[in-house]
Amino acid sequence: MTDEQTGVPIQAAARLVGVSVGQLDIWAGTGVVRPSQTASLYSLTDLRKLRAVKRLLDAGVSMDHVREGMSRGLLWDMADQVPD
Repeated sequence: MTDEQTGVPIQAAARLVGVSVGQLDIWAGTGVVRPSQTASLYSLTDLRKLRAVKRLLDAGVSMDHVREGMSRGLLWDMADQVPD
């Protein structure tokens, strides 16, 4: 099975990322990270994206900048620049 063929429910995804289910719903509704499986199953790739988004937001990066970075394919580079 590939990464995209498995998924975790939204409740587990929220717990793993450290945000509420409501926050994941908001992020999905605004197109930040939508579940790639179904309306409520997140793949491992989705979880990696969600963690990167949360890391950037926690570091004070605005959601607009996060979205712009994602649209330009820079999400991983941006997240890697955030100090631990």
